[in-house]
Amino acid sequence: MVVGEVANLGYFLAGIGCGWVPPILNKYKNSATDFSLTTEDCSLIASLHYAGKGIACLLTLMLLDKVGRNAILIFGTTASLAVWLAVLFTKSVPLHFVIRLLFGLGAGATEMATPVYIGENSSPKLRSVFGGICIIFFYLGELVAFFVATYFSYQTIAIVFLAITAASFLSIFWLREPAQYLLARGQEEKAAQNFFILRGSSQAAKQEFEETKANLQQQKSHHFSIQLLADKSIRAVCIVNLFMYLIGYPPINAMSSLAFLPIGKVTPNELTVILGVVQLISVALSSTFIERFGRRSLLMSSAAICSVFQLVSGIVFYFEEQGTPLPFTNWLLFIFITGYSVVTAALMFPICTVVRSELLSPQLKPIGNCMSVVLNSIVSVGMTTAFLIVAETYGMKTNFFFFAAMGAAMFAYVYIDLPETRGLTLTEIQRALRN
Repeated sequence: MVVGEVANLGYFLAGIGCGWVPPILNKYKNSATDFSLTTEDCSLIASLHYAGKGIACLLTLMLLDKVGRNAILIFGTTASLAVWLAVLFTKSVPLHFVIRLLFGLGAGATEMATPVYIGENSSPKLRSVFGGICIIFFYLGELVAFFVATYFSYQTIAIVFLAITAASFLSIFWLREPAQYLLARGQEEKAAQNFFILRGSSQAAKQEFEETKANLQQQKSHHFSIQLLADKSIRAVCIVNLFMYLIGYPPINAMSSLAFLPIGKVTPNELTVILGVVQLISVALSSTFIERFGRRSLLMSSAAICSVFQLVSGIVFYFEEQGTPLPFTNWLLFIFITGYSVVTAALMFPICTVVRSELLSPQLKPIGNCMSVVLNSIVSVGMTTAFLIVAETYGMKTNFFFFAAMGAAMFAYVYIDLPETRGLTLTEIQRALRN
């Protein structure tokens, strides 16, 4: 159990790195300080870590089975240490572009390696638990970052996050290399030792270890073919996850404080803290009921709700930009943008993650996951870079009308093409895809 929690700390650090952005952009955009950010600077700081994630995904895919899971996780935490050290000692805007790229490399490596590590080291009963916990850890990290970056100075923020990252780095030495990796490297004695330390030495554990060895031998007989890239499951996974991002997650998650308007004495950054609290609570609650409903119905419902929320936000921005604001404009924007963020965090992200794991066969999981992350990264860089530029050129309403259209398109795609996967075996899912 401790090993799984330690592995999930990488998601906590990723949440901190992402949550640092909105309050910082709001504080320093066009500010009269030595760290003043232009619109273009804000766009690059908000988007470059997505480019790093895409690069890290490709590198991790090539290195995961060569250097091991632990080495990748250690790299991710080391990258976070370097990020906060650099933030502490520099306010150079160009250097911050490099810092965000480095953060993306670390976060991307963690995102690729952690599910593999947990899947191989955890018992079947605990895998879904840890999968839910990793999402909670991410949003907990974001909330911590929202709060600290809102109420403390630039230097204090860096010191606090550096201390948290250093503590996480020390805890990584609790991790044990999974038996699957050690068996593939011919280290059967070490593999058995690690496996039985984590699972106990019961007869069931011994049988599972033998099955793991047999399964590894079977996998060695399977060879990758370029024709596998045409598999419908990869297409479905990539399209569903792409739509999830096109509805607005990358720019809104990075720039929510720039979209909010003050409510009384409550600043946009403080509204972002409230958003973080609501997100975290909703993610924790959703894990208690999300398995009771079908994947298709939840995805269509969440896509429809997100589309409506984004459409309403676009309409509110339209009247605001026309000089005839609706009553309670600031409240409406906060409620509907927060509503979108909550539905995405509590429903869309977990369900898309589950669908990805259920649609892809073991042979296709590495390349399918990598393709999905790379495509998402490319789209995220484009959307986040364009968000403020579009807002200043055509109005913020344009962004939200586009997000609403993508939500409607996702609803249509899921209804037409995505099979239900809940409760089906891998064979049944593949049959449903063919039909």
